[in-house]
Amino acid sequence: MGDELDPYAGGYQGEQADPGAYPGAATFGAGQVAVTVGALALHPTGHDSPIQSVGTELPVTNASGRELEAGELTLAVYAAPDTGEAERVAQRSFPLARFEVDETRTVSAQMELDAGGWTISATIIGADGAMLSDWVTDTTTVTGGPSPHHIDYDDSQHVDLTVQITHVVHEVGSMYRVHYVVGNQSSAARAGIPVLGTLSDTGGGYSEQVFELQEPLAHGTSRDHYLTLEALPRGETMSATISVDTGGQSEVSHTVSAFRDDQGDVTGLG
Repeated sequence: MGDELDPYAGGYQGEQADPGAYPGAATFGAGQVAVTVGALALHPTGHDSPIQSVGTELPVTNASGRELEAGELTLAVYAAPDTGEAERVAQRSFPLARFEVDETRTVSAQMELDAGGWTISATIIGADGAMLSDWVTDTTTVTGGPSPHHIDYDDSQHVDLTVQITHVVHEVGSMYRVHYVVGNQSSAARAGIPVLGTLSDTGGGYSEQVFELQEPLAHGTSRDHYLTLEALPRGETMSATISVDTGGQSEVSHTVSAFRDDQGDVTGLG
């Protein structure tokens, strides 16, 4: 099972952290584009997988009465933990390949998720950002690998944080690890600082994840971390961003361009 692949450069980018907040959430079949969707199937990786993840499969039928060109439909997937996990949320979206009239096809995507219970939702988005189907939801459990827990973070005091992306590594398939260094130049920072990572590519793919740092950061210290995000393997360039204390008064961020070869491997940053 692999991701739907298409080099189309448009498509929806799902910055919202709540599936009900996607634009056009009450509008289905707008602009003479209509689809029907089937039940969502979830496939968590095995206990001994090197990267814990869940594969999603969603049957989609073109009910528009015409062919749909590449990029007219976008698959959006949203995952939220069932309990207090340090990985607060993960989501991904990318444009789909061409659909023939009345064609039914199962579209799929893989997402890295930490061990624990997850509620996963998927929908189809039109090129105008309107939802073309209601959210289809199912639950699953990821086993093996780390299972860090939620930590309440006190954001009442400003902390002089720094962040720098050091390298981006292609792990397997659509999985990329964004390595970064976070530092603290002021008073000690408690554990639980939220970190937002995003990865977008010129093929129209987008993914994001919010994770809470599990250890405090003492004054004058720095620490290496990484987030595992997803991107379409096509396209020469990706944009990676890490934001520390995202949405807080101490927020800092760093963005880089990652250049790729024909195999999807990262050849350098810019």
